[in-house]
Amino acid sequence: MMLKPKDLLLTLWSIAASLIYVGAVNADDVKSEDILINQTDTGRLWLDTSINDFSGKMLVDTGSSGSVLDQKYLPRIGKYKALSIDKGWGIGDQSTHIDNLSIEVSSFSVAGESLNNRFISVHRNVLPADELIGIIGIDTIKELRAGMQFSPDNIVLSDRRKAQSSNSQNTAIDVNSSSLGMMYLEVTMQGKKVGLIIDSGADYSIINSEALDNLKLESSVLPGAYTSDINGKKLSVRRVKPTNIEMNGTTIRFEKLFAVPLSSAIKNQSFSTEVIGVIGLFDLKRLEAYLDFNNHKLHVRSTL
Repeated sequence: MMLKPKDLLLTLWSIAASLIYVGAVNADDVKSEDILINQTDTGRLWLDTSINDFSGKMLVDTGSSGSVLDQKYLPRIGKYKALSIDKGWGIGDQSTHIDNLSIEVSSFSVAGESLNNRFISVHRNVLPADELIGIIGIDTIKELRAGMQFSPDNIVLSDRRKAQSSNSQNTAIDVNSSSLGMMYLEVTMQGKKVGLIIDSGADYSIINSEALDNLKLESSVLPGAYTSDINGKKLSVRRVKPTNIEMNGTTIRFEKLFAVPLSSAIKNQSFSTEVIGVIGLFDLKRLEAYLDFNNHKLHVRSTL
């Protein structure tokens, strides 16, 4: 599998103190063939990885087109083959980018499973958390299992969708892919058809701040909250007024929406519709979403 040359990092590093609810893991819901994804104290998803003989924890991020190693760990992985240097995109305005080194390694394993995909990108400012050495991107996540199940209690990679309660109604939404392999949904917001990238690496759902005026979304600066672009530049975070988002004819209320500049990630690849942000981990969990890679569907609860 070829690694896309531009890797997208859409993780919202910090919104004041972490507000994500992390429930206790219910082991009875996890089958032996599933991969239970771990969570840090702040709610970020991670799995154990091994690159050649170097091991560490990596963020599980459906909002990154490929797997990424923090540049400071490159000397510790042993032999690798350098392939190319390209531009990487992420949080920031359209011109914001970072130098991205693509490499091929001898071996790459996640959760104890060896992967066919041995292509990894390397650059700086991958993550601010010392316990994480990089990112597991969507190309690798897809190789591990056929789907990803979210719930308030646990997140697993699984080949089947978890059974829903009899009184729970659900809707299935088509999942599209960008020119770089990013998965996104076509939804309706403020009467406009727009796209949202499915991003397990973002704490919350995020709107590109440059799209706020066009969508007529009210927002205000969140005091004391900030994030950083991919070059480490500090950016303010805006709180967006709660709004309804229509998904496949079902209207869902989004109470926790934030806005930061995302044009670097969005404007430097091609989508079939205007993408204006991401649907993040908080909403994927509360909607008990199942991301079906093989059938290109996102199943969500339509009754909350």
